[in-house]
Amino acid sequence: EKEEEKKEKEEKYKKMEEEYKRMQLQIKDMKNINDTLRCQLIDINIENQKEKKREQERNLAEKKAKANNIKVDTEKLIYIYKTSKNIKENYDIMKNDTKRMLNRFIENETKGALSDLNKFVEEFIARERAETEFEAKEFCGYFMKQGAKRKSWRKRWFIFRSDLTFEYFKSSQPGQKPLNSVSCKNKFDVHVDASMHKSFCFRIISDKRIFFLVASNAEECHRTIQRLRLWQEVNSKRLKTRSESLSSTSTT
Repeated sequence: EKEEEKKEKEEKYKKMEEEYKRMQLQIKDMKNINDTLRCQLIDINIENQKEKKREQERNLAEKKAKANNIKVDTEKLIYIYKTSKNIKENYDIMKNDTKRMLNRFIENETKGALSDLNKFVEEFIARERAETEFEAKEFCGYFMKQGAKRKSWRKRWFIFRSDLTFEYFKSSQPGQKPLNSVSCKNKFDVHVDASMHKSFCFRIISDKRIFFLVASNAEECHRTIQRLRLWQEVNSKRLKTRSESLSSTSTT
């Protein structure tokens, strides 16, 4: 009987240990989900801030357009009133011009303001896009990287180059030989990763290997993923255009 009781206690203890391990895994999974949701929330906040900025710029452009039109029409009316000799004639001119101004404002002002606003927004987006694409051609930074064989995590200095390759070094000190040079010309993808059970982890799929990297915080993780996607988009288009132009010149 004592041995049976001892066995029952051991079995209960094993079950409790298994339940405790299972709960630990669930907690880790919940942390990874929380990190992913935090990255998505940062993305939403950034998009809301951009939309708010665009709305302010639209309102400002509309106010400027209306103010300029009213100023021009007012100056015309003042000029006519001052140069005319007959008061009655001035009155009739002002009356007709006021009606014409109001009719034009009601019918055409909104269209004019909208066209000016659309033009301003398009120019602003094009300028922001050009600046962002210029910055995305090449960039660098420190990230924790998992080794291919030992699976240990080490801090490495990464340089993402405009030919869709990246290199990593032991540090950012110049004159070092790269530990590895990786091509992403034929295959590339980047997104948040929860399989490593590490916060702020993301993975890069290259031509020959998958790299697991860790950023210092959620904001840097999200910003790096967006920047890498833009890096691939900008440089792949640029390389494609260059190859097409070279092929066309060779045929001619």
